[in-house]
Amino acid sequence: DYKDDELGDPKLNDQHCLILELVKDESELDYMRYMARKINTLLKEFYASKNLTLVDFKLEFGKDSNDNIILIDELSP
Repeated sequence: DYKDDELGDPKLNDQHCLILELVKDESELDYMRYMARKINTLLKEFYASKNLTLVDFKLEFGKDSNDNIILIDELSP
């Protein structure tokens, strides 16, 4: 488990994910990049509709029991 407060919740890049076998292949990374862009667009539009500016956020992905990639983090201001 790499999400660890004592480790400072280290960020993992594409190469870490491949080397540590956290993803099967490049296509899973492509899917996460696609979803990150889509989520970014949706959040920017939502915040703009509330007269707010989205400045920064991070996403955390995981896999469910069927090996589907899912967003596993919360959204909070």
